[in-house]
Amino acid sequence: MGGRDVFHFKQRDLIKQIINTIVILAAALLLVFAIRIWVFSIYSVPADNLVRGWHKGDRVMVNRLASTPLKRGDKIIYTDSVYDYMAQIQAVPGDTITLKYGRFLIPEVCCERCGCPDCKYYLVKAGNKQQLIHKHLIVGKANRLFHLPF
Repeated sequence: MGGRDVFHFKQRDLIKQIINTIVILAAALLLVFAIRIWVFSIYSVPADNLVRGWHKGDRVMVNRLASTPLKRGDKIIYTDSVYDYMAQIQAVPGDTITLKYGRFLIPEVCCERCGCPDCKYYLVKAGNKQQLIHKHLIVGKANRLFHLPF
């Protein structure tokens, strides 16, 4: 009978070790998932991307927590809450831009009513399309990681 008790004891220890391993793996996966969602994202450049210097298959990393000021020429990812787009900043707040109807100044603050001290517009170019976007639509500054040729 003593042999059966030792067997049951070893079996319970094995089950506890398996449960502990599963809990540790689940916690690690949850941590990786949280970092991937809120700290940085990795994007693959699509075939129809026309941002200069990026090619189909490039992998770019976006640091969502970076607080460095954006400047002309920076490559960014921005969203319209449905899709994410890759673009390059053409003009920053305070720059004067020329369109076919005249010259315009990009305001330092986008509006008075929002009350946000960091509320700004940026002129971005994605392909042959230019548009003004709010800073809060910018996911982050993108940095090229590596290129996959397929």
